[in-house]
Amino acid sequence: MSRKNTGDAEDESARRSNARRLRDRFTAVSRSLSATNVVLAAALVFSVGTVAYSVSTDAQREQYTELYVLGDAGDGQPTASTYPDELVVDEPTRLLAGVENHEGTTQRYTLVVQLQRVDAESDSTPEPAVTETQRVGQFERSVDSGDRWRISHHVVPERRIGGERARLTYLLYRGDVPQRPTVENAYRTAHIWVSVSDE
Repeated sequence: MSRKNTGDAEDESARRSNARRLRDRFTAVSRSLSATNVVLAAALVFSVGTVAYSVSTDAQREQYTELYVLGDAGDGQPTASTYPDELVVDEPTRLLAGVENHEGTTQRYTLVVQLQRVDAESDSTPEPAVTETQRVGQFERSVDSGDRWRISHHVVPERRIGGERARLTYLLYRGDVPQRPTVENAYRTAHIWVSVSDE
């Protein structure tokens, strides 16, 4: 074989080798792109699922009812900082209870207001023992989702509740009220501690 033919054969071999290397690189890049596409598609599906879960979880989280009590500031504007700390037997004290419906549907609420004398010895238990109860009032209304219901009422303590350890308790129910309303069976509760004196 002549030198020229040997050189041509070497050139041909180098070209084939280069072509094989290019084909191998193209195949590797092609496989890499396919794997990347699969990963991107999986990430997209995961992202959509996460957003859908987050939206549905947030919607569930936002379903609640808010119950609060406001005192009379004397200027006609009720505030949370003007709760009474003392009530007087047979004298009315004006308060305002508020219910806000964030349940997503219209709710029929019943609010029971009680003035309770509490046993001081039972303070260490999760729910102190109530020794005497005076029903202050009961109010009922259907409230649309997103709406607020404010209940202006007067508390007129009876002598039998007198003492240092009285609790003005608000018990909120959705629907019917049990025969014996308590903190344990209410849907929402709020309370303020007061003393009840004779004068």
